[in-house]
Amino acid sequence: MSPINWPNITRRPELVKSDYGTTGHEDPLRIFGQEIYLKVIGPQTGGLWSMIEQVTPPGGGPPFHRHSREDEGFRIMEGKFLFVVGEEKIEADTGDFVWAPRDIPHTLVNVGSTPARALVVMSPPGMEDFFLKVAALPAPPDLAAIGQLFVDFGIELLGPPLTV
Repeated sequence: MSPINWPNITRRPELVKSDYGTTGHEDPLRIFGQEIYLKVIGPQTGGLWSMIEQVTPPGGGPPFHRHSREDEGFRIMEGKFLFVVGEEKIEADTGDFVWAPRDIPHTLVNVGSTPARALVVMSPPGMEDFFLKVAALPAPPDLAAIGQLFVDFGIELLGPPLTV
């Protein structure tokens, strides 16, 4: 993985092209079986928010977890997901938006038969650093190392991923 040269951009208009690698990272980060593309990072927004694109294989998704720092908004670009946010089960199709507030446990699973894509906005930013650190761990990641990263980034691991 090549080092990332984070731009020093604050509070000015900026065009972020739709191609991959707009933040200086050309290759996807592979995390929990998903491909994560860093699209907009904290320094580009004056530290207000960040955005990733996630590509999730059929039946894939992250473990059940809770963020203590970030709110997350998911715009489904392609495919169909089942979300669990708190006690709510939400089926989301292409074009839908799902809000997962901080301190509320959540997860998702791709319930379709093809890879699904979502743009995920996180506020405040910082999760992009978590993704970079997790992706840099040797595979399979050491549970102690990944567990410490969860703690360091204010994320509580609550259970396994959803199954279809």
